[in-house]
Amino acid sequence: MVEVRDLGFYEITPELVKSLKDNKSRLRIVRVGILKIDDSVNPEDLKDVIDEINSVGVIDCSPKCSIAISSKLSNVGLIGQSFARAIQESLKFPFNIYTTHNKKFTVFDSPIQTPKSCEIEVDGSDLTIVQGEPHLKVECHSLDDVEINLGEKMSLEIDGCDAVLSLPNLERLDVKINVSAVNVSLNVKEVEIDADGSDANINITSCEKAEIDADASSIKGRINFPTGGILDIDNNASTIRLTLDLPENVGIINDVRSNISHVELPPIRQGEKKLKINADVNAGELIIKT
Repeated sequence: MVEVRDLGFYEITPELVKSLKDNKSRLRIVRVGILKIDDSVNPEDLKDVIDEINSVGVIDCSPKCSIAISSKLSNVGLIGQSFARAIQESLKFPFNIYTTHNKKFTVFDSPIQTPKSCEIEVDGSDLTIVQGEPHLKVECHSLDDVEINLGEKMSLEIDGCDAVLSLPNLERLDVKINVSAVNVSLNVKEVEIDADGSDANINITSCEKAEIDADASSIKGRINFPTGGILDIDNNASTIRLTLDLPENVGIINDVRSNISHVELPPIRQGEKKLKINADVNAGELIIKT
């Protein structure tokens, strides 16, 4: 293992990659200010030799190299060519950094590896998740406001940021929302939404299990259960209004507990398959329609 750490600048060249491959070695990069990957580096060879890239401020690389190493990244600030080079130029003029501290700037804008699951924590931010090719864009006031870990188990934490995440089908999505606005339109088997003082609009398809925990929040939207499943709701002083998209052969079972609340649910019905709705509503509004 070759380890590079605690440097202001480091460059990965084709010669370095070839040497690592010839010697059957791997490269670990930790705490580097700016990491440059030469445009002529082969993305597949790069993926083979990189073990980990951790705590790097800026990665200057091509989109293909960005995709190749996405699963090896953790605690990375900026990645890409145009704004990475702009940051390098701005380092020559420190005054510019301080005069723009109140404005959000792009800290991440790149294709990413397709994850199987995704955990997101949103605090005082706007988040949009849409169906599509895997890509993430984040705008923040500071690099300290975001933490991104890519791979099969992706995680994202944003504080006071704007983020747009595009993903294909997902096995599981967990979103914790605190005083934020979130829009989700995605094909996902299992989804858990924990909202506190927030507003969420959702459109979930191909779902098998959905968990919604809302405290002083508003959650509205549509969930598609093509083969039935489970819908668990914990509503505390919140408004939850959902439309369920169910085939005719999916029956409905309700188990609801309410206290000083307004609750409207679809009637129980028989079916070859079943959707079970479990709900606990305290001083809130729960309206579910089909």
